[in-house]
Formats: sequence, structure tokens, C-alpha cells
Amino acid sequence: MIRERKKLQRFYQAFYKKGLVAVSIVSTEGSTFKKTGAIKLIHDEQNHCGFLSGGCLEQQIVEQSLRCKDQEEFAIDTRLELDLMFGSGSGCQGLLHLKVDHLSGVADWHGFQNKFLIKPHQPLVVVAGAGEDAQVLAHMFQHLEWSYQLWDDRQHYLEQCKAKKICHKKVNDTDLIHGESLELLEHDVVAFVVMSHRLSYDVDALKFSIDQKADYIGILGPKDRSLKLYEEYYNKFGVKMSFEQKDKINCPIGVEKLAYDEEGVALSIVAQLKKEIFS
Repeated sequence: MIRERKKLQRFYQAFYKKGLVAVSIVSTEGSTFKKTGAIKLIHDEQNHCGFLSGGCLEQQIVEQSLRCKDQEEFAIDTRLELDLMFGSGSGCQGLLHLKVDHLSGVADWHGFQNKFLIKPHQPLVVVAGAGEDAQVLAHMFQHLEWSYQLWDDRQHYLEQCKAKKICHKKVNDTDLIHGESLELLEHDVVAFVVMSHRLSYDVDALKFSIDQKADYIGILGPKDRSLKLYEEYYNKFGVKMSFEQKDKINCPIGVEKLAYDEEGVALSIVAQLKKEIFS
């Protein structure tokens, strides 16, 4: 969703002075690829951005939208037997109610966003650890245009991140214990991935993520390692985690049966974050 929103922004900024039409889903019935609120921007038949179907209805949507007047509505129904027999037979066998808006009176992206788009939440993924596997994960975040930070205090890993243009921050154990200075308040959704491969640092990162009431916490490694972390957590802080706190922790992190190498681990983490935080 975040990546799609940024694509719309780039397209809007490139074409809004040349004339744009916005097509939005007003309501749906049956099976549809996108739901109410989804939007597509159209300049002409060759230049448009956003998907309101899985791709199979896009050209039809573009052509009909360009023929519509401002604020005119139309519907595309792929549930009909006639469509299956004589039409394209495409779509998810659902009904899309669409509305067309001509954007000549909308001056800039912020004005368009405030008028037509639901305000998105701004998730941040914090990765405790900046080792080789975390760097692979960071590259996937970059491709998806997610906001993220890799935290570590090992200088050689921080230098690798700098060379690879990976977003990183020098954070040591003391910072994690006294974390007021880490400033995460501008993000309304925060996910923590604990994967420094150092027991002491991971324990401090786990404590910090619990204290911050993170929306998502994931720990890399098998169940046995999480049990060791919980034990060390109690030894260090003198407090046992509640059942509710443990229940929110994903360990092992990620989707099962993907994590056979660094790329597989990263992909499995991204898949779970996509489901839990970025859906």
C-alpha cells in the first residue's frame, strides 16, 4: 500500500498540470481485487497509474473513465453469464461501482491526498542488528519503499550499512535501556525485529520493544532461543513477561518453510510484516 501510494504521488506530480482523471471504487459486490476507496489516476489511454482490478479490467476502466463527465458513475459487472459467454470473461466475478472525478481544480498532491485518499498510517520497522542477514532484509525494505532503521553499535557493520546506503543508527545497550532519546513518536505503527545474534543486546532490544508497546515484535531463531531470551530477560530486569506480552511476540519470526538462507529468511520476515503491519 505504501509503495502504491508513492507511485500515485509520482504520477500525480508528473501529470496534474496536463490534466488528470481520478477513478475510485465507491462500492463492490461479490469477489473483487480491490475494495472501496481504491483509486486510479488517468492522463490518457497510455498513461495511467494504479490498479482497480488484477489487471484484466484496467483498459476497460481507462476507456470508460475518459468518456465520463466529472463526478459521473458507472459499473463493471463480471458476474453475468452473458459476460462469461460473449464478453471478456475477465475479472473476479464481482461488481465494481466506480466514480470519475476530473482534477482540474486540485492544485497539488497534498490537496489531492486530503480530498481523495484515506490517510495512511506510517509504519516503521526497527531491526535490532545490522549484520549481513539484516542488510539483506534492509534491501527488501528499500525495494518496497518501507520506512526502516537498522540499529547496532558494532562499527564494522555500521560502516557496511553506510557504504551500501542502508538506513542505520548507532544504538548501544545504554540507549536501549534509556530509550527516550530514540524518538519513534512520529510513527503511529512500529514493528521490531530482534536479530543481532547477541544475547545481551537482543534482551535489551526486546525490553525496549515491550516498553514501547510495539505493534509487532519478532525474534529471529528457534523457540529454544526465545526461551533463553525470556530467562535472561528475567535475570537482567527481575521481571517476568506476562502471558499477554509473550503472546504478541512472533518467534520464530517469519513465514514457515521459506527460511533456508539469508534471502529466504528476509523474504519470510517481509511476508509476515506485510500481513501483520503493511496490509
